[in-house]
Amino acid sequence: MRKFAIGAVVLIMAGITSCTLLLPEKFAVNGPILSTLFGTGIDAPADSVVETRFQLPEGFQIELFAEGIPKGRFMQFSPGGDLLISQPRTGQILHILRDRDGDGRSDGQRVFLAGLDQPHGLDFHQGHVYIGEGGAIVRVPFSESGPDTLATTGDPIRIVEGIPSGGNH
Repeated sequence: MRKFAIGAVVLIMAGITSCTLLLPEKFAVNGPILSTLFGTGIDAPADSVVETRFQLPEGFQIELFAEGIPKGRFMQFSPGGDLLISQPRTGQILHILRDRDGDGRSDGQRVFLAGLDQPHGLDFHQGHVYIGEGGAIVRVPFSESGPDTLATTGDPIRIVEGIPSGGNH
């Protein structure tokens, strides 16, 4: 049994090493393998990496809008244009504030909703935000009367329960 465990560890390490060495960086589309497996955060890519991976049309540019969003998973704009980001590992949804001072960067962030079970997908429909959790779908009423005014107006209601949990979806 011990030889099998050692063999499995060696095989896994060889696989990770060969993927790291043989897969050219320009073809990598996800975060590093260990970050993907264990859900650890990764730093934003360097400007030189962004410049080589994104080919923009003449007259367009790409810049960092917001930072300090650990373990963000899914982004969705509200009907009024506010940006929400799900954070499954922290159980919350972040509201990324708009650029009101004109510097091209977000003016901050705030927690829109917390205490969720691994929230992933988000969508808005008829005055509610729908959130796919690890084992349910939640509906939460919201309001927004202008930029950065997005707020919940009631408690989350689980409208679908009993979805098999696990696998982060």
